[in-house]
Amino acid sequence: MFSGTVFYANADGSLQIAPISWDKETRFKMPVKIWRDMMETYYPNSAWLSLRRDVFERLYQYKMRNGIPTWEEALETVLPVEEVVGP
Repeated sequence: MFSGTVFYANADGSLQIAPISWDKETRFKMPVKIWRDMMETYYPNSAWLSLRRDVFERLYQYKMRNGIPTWEEALETVLPVEEVVGP
């Protein structure tokens, strides 16, 4: 969903302006390769992780309680070194 203003040219090339209501939405099927390339460009060497809300809250509380500055460090403190496998 989005709102704002759209600028476009009419049939004779004149600039036109039209508002977009806050309740409008559109769908776009982005190819997976484009998504992956974009994510690699902006977040290189990263992986995305989806957690249930309650698990995230527990990890967040653990991170704050122990003064851990990053999510990577928080996870590294709970994962035994011998369980880390490959790239």
